[in-house]
Amino acid sequence: MPANCSSTAIGLVASGAADLGAPATHRYAFDQTPEAFEFADHEKKPSIKVMIDVS
Repeated sequence: MPANCSSTAIGLVASGAADLGAPATHRYAFDQTPEAFEFADHEKKPSIKVMIDVS
């Protein structure tokens, strides 16, 4: 990867042009963290990204 790609990627994320949350297929609240890890580790359903919302 060319050296200047990371600054371009950071700029896209910072500007909101690249949404890193979009590929998430499953979302969990912070208090559901154990369930999220259990799902990611053992669930047979396919997942692309399991996210835990910490806000």
